[in-house]
Amino acid sequence: MAGKGRKPAVDSERRLGWLRRVEAGEPSTKVAKEETLDIRTVRRHLDMARGEREAAEARSAVLRSALIGHHQAMCDIAAKLRELVRSGKKAEITQPNAAALLRGLREHLRGAPLGKNIDLWNNNLQKLDTLTNQIRTGLAKELAANSQMKSLRPAPELIAAAAEFLTLVANERASEKTDLTVEDAVTVRQASKGKSTMRFGSGGEPTVDSEAAPVVKDILKDFETKVTQWPKYTELEKLRKKVNSVGDVLDDELTTVILRQVIPGRCRYCPV
Repeated sequence: MAGKGRKPAVDSERRLGWLRRVEAGEPSTKVAKEETLDIRTVRRHLDMARGEREAAEARSAVLRSALIGHHQAMCDIAAKLRELVRSGKKAEITQPNAAALLRGLREHLRGAPLGKNIDLWNNNLQKLDTLTNQIRTGLAKELAANSQMKSLRPAPELIAAAAEFLTLVANERASEKTDLTVEDAVTVRQASKGKSTMRFGSGGEPTVDSEAAPVVKDILKDFETKVTQWPKYTELEKLRKKVNSVGDVLDDELTTVILRQVIPGRCRYCPV
């Protein structure tokens, strides 16, 4: 006569089914009878099923919270990048955690143009910095060599402040902004007997002889026009248009990321 075989082990799926039946109103004794198991065994497995379900729910809640936090962090990075772009600064973040999240955002959007446009934006701004410095240096040299200016024996501070201001004017005009002009922004104020300060917009205020101040202003008006005829200024106009175009595209892409709230793709920092 063959002996009784061992009953198969009760796995988590099976005992979860028992729990659903009991929670639906079925007596645990009926479950035990149908499964030909001792009621104590069934009750033990019901307790195990409850613990497993609670653990799964807890893991799910933790994961959900982590995912929400992760995607919010990505949106915060996108918002920071947009802020930098809108202020005309490089889309670079140096704080360790933020820089890591920026790498993560790039990974999430690996197939999208965002990463390429960030690089293009930063490269164009670097070129813009270099070109602006070249124009500033050229203006300082030409101002210092100008015969009228030389006759006034200007202090180095005046040449530096004037070159800085004219460079700013050139950049504004290259960006198709015309609010900043020598006529309106350069003001003269009496400082002491025979001396005046020249204020260049929000820049420096070098001191000059009061008689020389209007002459200096006229010289700067000439340079205001003259600089727009330089080949470097033509380069500046073209580069400014590129910067503005890429900036508009980046702003739109980053705004889309922020408003979507859930970032497609995956990165090395994803919770799962």
